[in-house]
This record gives sequence, structure tokens and C-alpha cells, in this order.
Amino acid sequence: MSRMKRLIALFFSFIIAISAATISFGTPHIANAAFTIPDGSTVGGIDVGGMTVDEAKDILSDKINEWKNQSDMTIESPTEILTIPSEDIQYDLNQTMDQLLEKTKTPWYAFFIKKKSVDLPLVVKVNITDEELSEWPNHIDKVKTIDNIETTASYLGEHNIQAVLTEANEQNDVIAEASWKIPKDYIFLDELVEELNGKKITPGNSFSFLQQVANEVSYFREDDGNFVVSMLYSLLLQTNVEIIERHSQRVIPAYSKAGIEAKVSQTDDKDFVVSNPGPYIYTIQAEKNGSKLKMAILSAPQKTKYQYKIENKEDIHYRTIYRYKKDLQPCCKRVIQNGVNGQRVEVYRVSVAENGAELSRELISTDFYLPVPEIILLALPSSENQNNNANNENDQTNSDDTNTNSSQADPSNANADHSTNTDQTKQKDINTDNGTDGTESMGQDRFQSEEEYEKQLMEESVEEEPEYVK
Repeated sequence: MSRMKRLIALFFSFIIAISAATISFGTPHIANAAFTIPDGSTVGGIDVGGMTVDEAKDILSDKINEWKNQSDMTIESPTEILTIPSEDIQYDLNQTMDQLLEKTKTPWYAFFIKKKSVDLPLVVKVNITDEELSEWPNHIDKVKTIDNIETTASYLGEHNIQAVLTEANEQNDVIAEASWKIPKDYIFLDELVEELNGKKITPGNSFSFLQQVANEVSYFREDDGNFVVSMLYSLLLQTNVEIIERHSQRVIPAYSKAGIEAKVSQTDDKDFVVSNPGPYIYTIQAEKNGSKLKMAILSAPQKTKYQYKIENKEDIHYRTIYRYKKDLQPCCKRVIQNGVNGQRVEVYRVSVAENGAELSRELISTDFYLPVPEIILLALPSSENQNNNANNENDQTNSDDTNTNSSQADPSNANADHSTNTDQTKQKDINTDNGTDGTESMGQDRFQSEEEYEKQLMEESVEEEPEYVK
């Protein structure tokens, strides 16, 4: 009988022990204080073995904040880079710990067996609204790409992932293209074109023509570089890239037009630099085909289009300069340089919606091109005319104090005075250096600003013709 009582007592003790174990493993939050995570266990790649649940949560929270502070997450496709702000990536540590306790729970009949280590990801969710997803390009598989983001973030992995593309992946659109005839003697283009071809301007990064193209070729000539960079400039004006540095050639090249040209120089450290604000990647295609250079900008399809407009054109009239030559026949003249008007233009970038409506415009540059003076060669005035002019000058000087009003009353005296002053002005331009043709250089060195130069030029740009030229 006593033996039976002992068996009954042992049975009830066993039942109580089993119940306690069941309660312990069936209610993880109650047992958190006493529970120790098995050695060798990791959560999100972080070792939490031997810790309590609260200790593990503190460590994981610190690691998550550190990871978020490094940078936002980016999604890269062949044509664009999308950004996911770090605050849109949300972690749930409570649910993560619940999954950990569930994985480490042992059956009631195996409570005496040593617990095995586990490796779990963090529970994470990317909060992206439907409106934000609608802005993603159609060639990106949104569901699979977000799954990749969450998988990467659950192990605190890289901040840059590749987008998952749909099966019907769209090809890059040609955003802008051009074909220019190559000027004669531009024989160093091949290496430049080869170096430029395939270059990418990625979001958030800049592109320098000198650093990434000119400095990479074995020989760089400025004329060839100016031709290539002018063409590139004309295409990038049809994108949303920001023009950081661009220099004008100050002359209108034959291969382009006013305002649509650029200059680069290694000697003068003049570069062409642009920056891509995103979200699209721009790829440059360049190919030399016989006597023509073909160039295009490729990118993902875009709803907003860009174009450039040249507006507010203003002609700056050239001046006429007279030169003299001893052996030229009297009453003859020869044009040794044709005059060409200068120009002032403004270049705008205009953004256009799909329906053709203008959305915005931005002033990119105001360019000023110097006029080329007309130079006319004349025969020297006869000695008799020069002597008469000199006598007229002396007579006018002696009569200034006594006959101030006479010249105004007598038309002949007024004409004489005008002729003398005209001859004096012309004499300043006489060049009799062994009968060679005279030339004059024009520039802005003696003026403090472009506006001052233009004002002076406009005042001087009046054609003068000697009275004796028939």
C-alpha cells in the first residue's frame, strides 16, 4: 500500500513539473527575464548568444540606428537610381524576439535536451505609399524589388541593391541626339570619342570633361575638345542635369550657333562640369562615322521633356577701320577684311509636359560675341590735299578767339572745320610701313566689363568714309 502511495506521489510530481515547463515555454513574454538565448544564436547577423531578451533588444536597437545613420537605401536599375529614405525602413524588435523564442522553444518531453542555436533575420517592413510606387518606372518589378529591400535590410546589409526588372524590360529612350560634320584637320577625335562613349552620369554625381575624358587620352588638342564638348553641351541642355562649369569660346564656331558652344582648356584650366540631380542615369553614346560625329544621350523614359531655346538675340554692329597704302591708285579702295556683326544671346532650358505645355524655364547663359571690324585699304591722300588740310587747321586755330560765331554763320567755314577734324581722325589710322596692309586687333582688355565694352563699341561703330573716295 505504501508503495502505491509513493507511485501516486511521483506521478503528481511529474505532472506538476511538466505543467511548469509548459507554462514557461508557452508564454515567452513571462519567461523573458529568466530566458537566456542559446550560445551561437544571431539575429540580423548580430551575435546575441548568451544574452537575455532585453539585452539582445538593446544591442539590436543600437546596431539598427547605426545602420540607418550610414545612408539612405538606393535601388539601381540600368537607367535610374531610386532612393528609399532610412526612416521609411521600420523594424519590429518585439516580433523579432517572439520569433526567436518560438524557434528556441523545446517540446515538453525534451526539456532536458540542450537548446540549439538559431539564426534569424530582423522583422522589417518598407513603408512606401501607392503614390510613391506609381512614380517608379514600369520596367521595375515593384513587388520583387521591395522584397529584396526587406531581405537586405533584415540582415543590415548593403545600402545599394539592384532593381528587379520585369520580363518586358523597356529599352533606354534616346533623350537627345545630334550629328555634326567634323571640321577639316580635326585629326585627334578618335581617341576622344572612344573615351567619351559609354560614360554614365549617375544621380548625385558630377561629370568633368577634363578629368574623365581629356586627361585620359594620349594627346589632347583644344580645337578637337571644343568640338566634342560643344556637341555634348547641346545634348545635355535637353536633360535636367545642372551646368556647373561652362566656358564660351567667345566666337561662334562654324559647326554650331551662338550660345550652343563650349570651350575646354587644360592650359587655362577651363573645364566643362555638370551634375546629375537624379533620379535618372544618363549614358553618353558617341561614334565617329566618316566625316560626321554622332552623339546621343540615353536614359529611362521620362514624362518631362527638356529643350533649349535661344532668345533675346541682339546684333552688335561692327565698326569700319580705314588703312592707307602708298602704292594704291588714287580714288580706289580695297576691302581687306569683311565686317561681321557681333551678337548677344540668352540660352534658356525649358521643361515641357507630355501634352506640350511649358512647365518651367531656366536661364542657362548669356553669351557675348565680339564683332569683327571691316578693314578698308585706301590710297594715300595727295600732298596738295594734305597741305590744304594743314593750312585749314592753322587758319581755324588762329581765328578761334576772334571769330567764334563766324563759322556758325558761314557754311564754308563750317565745312572746312569738319573736313579738318575728319582728316585729323583719319591721320591717326595711317600706316605707311613700306606700303604694307594695316591691321587692328580688338579686345576687351581695356574695358572693365562686357557692358562697358559694348557701350564703347556701339559709340564707335559708325562707318566713316573720306570725302575724297569716289
